Amino acid sequence: PWELRIEVNLTEITGSLQISGVAYADDKFFVTGISEAGEDKIYRLNDELDLIDSFDQPGEGGRAITDLGWDGEFWWGVRSDTLYQFSTDGEIQRAIHVDIERTRTVTWDPENQLIWLIGDDPYIHGLDVEGNEQRTHFIKGLDIRGLAYQPAQPEGFSILAYNYRISPPGAFRQTVHSINPLTGDI
Repeated sequence: PWELRIEVNLTEITGSLQISGVAYADDKFFVTGISEAGEDKIYRLNDELDLIDSFDQPGEGGRAITDLGWDGEFWWGVRSDTLYQFSTDGEIQRAIHVDIERTRTVTWDPENQLIWLIGDDPYIHGLDVEGNEQRTHFIKGLDIRGLAYQPAQPEGFSILAYNYRISPPGAFRQTVHSINPLTGDI
């Protein structure tokens, strides 16, 4: 595991000025970014990494979607203070207000039927599909920029959290942490 498998210039493929997140579902890559015209988009690419098309991110204004979570049928993403569930064509299924400051990461947990979110506070929040907070775990000291769910992790550590830190000044360090969604252990 943890071997570089592919390296791609997504800006060249999509024309996006800023790539924020990449996820894979239904034999396609879904890439969140900002178009040359400054519009928040989700780009669809095939397995060969050819651009199929793009669609507008759900919602309007505010902070764009930076991470995507797949529940097997729909995407989940947060724009500003709203959690959206939407189809692979961008059709909104559900919009839920969330009280998590600057939410930037999301993943779907099929075992617990929870959407896990991380914002600027030092917690990971587990919400049900109605937006009710079911679990909260303290994760201070990490700067999480992406979440993923991997079911076959040892001892239930099934949430993978991408962390990056500039420490010491000028040094860029990337790590992946595993989080147990039941206990919050890292």
